[in-house]
Amino acid sequence: MTSLSASARLYAHVAFLRHRILLQHAANRAAVTALAILFILVGFGLLNVALFLYLRTPLGETGAVLVVAIVHLFAGGLALALSWHSHDSPELAALAETEVAALNELDSEASGAVESFEAIRHRLTHIGHNAAAAMTAVSSLQSLLSRTASQAPEKNGHENDLFDQNTSGSEKIL
Repeated sequence: MTSLSASARLYAHVAFLRHRILLQHAANRAAVTALAILFILVGFGLLNVALFLYLRTPLGETGAVLVVAIVHLFAGGLALALSWHSHDSPELAALAETEVAALNELDSEASGAVESFEAIRHRLTHIGHNAAAAMTAVSSLQSLLSRTASQAPEKNGHENDLFDQNTSGSEKIL
């Protein structure tokens, strides 16, 4: 059982390290995604302003706002694309392989422990069946003996007649 707990601790440690790195990546992705959403919202806001100014005023002011809006939309799209790009690090891949190996080792050790318990359970079941068979045999033997005793000839109280005839009345044994 010592190796089982050591394997379990190893698996837990490796899984913790791997999940910590995954959490760091998720936090970075969430921050960049939030920034991308901010840029996109600003870009849409400026596009709305640009459209309004385009309809209201001559093309000069609108062109400036439109250029700023396009820059914001481009920056937001780039940030969004970067946030969803998966970061394949060798450290994360090695930890994933180690986690799988540790989980397989833990599984094989647990299977060995289960198999040994299964063998013990099988032995105990076998002992239980033998004990039940012995109890059945004892019960059958007891029933057979009680039937044999009930079928024996009844004694009429005169079993000592021969002895009684050879003795006098005062020497009779009851």
